[in-house]
Amino acid sequence: PFSAVYYPLYVLPDWVQKIAHMLPMTYVFEGMRMVILNGTFSWDYIMKSAVLSLFYLTLAILLFLFVCEKSREKGYARLE
Repeated sequence: PFSAVYYPLYVLPDWVQKIAHMLPMTYVFEGMRMVILNGTFSWDYIMKSAVLSLFYLTLAILLFLFVCEKSREKGYARLE
């Protein structure tokens, strides 16, 4: 419901729009909606989606490395 798959982003309440703007798939769906309705392709939406995806991937990798290091320090797992 937050990524506006079946309806345009502007019909959502303001607080939901703020959450939706943090999701990469929102920009993909809005971009494809523009293609279908207007016949225009927006690289801006695709770039926003790619940047957010890379940002979240980077955060996930950093969190994984942090958790692995803490696990190694405390001896919870033998990660050698």
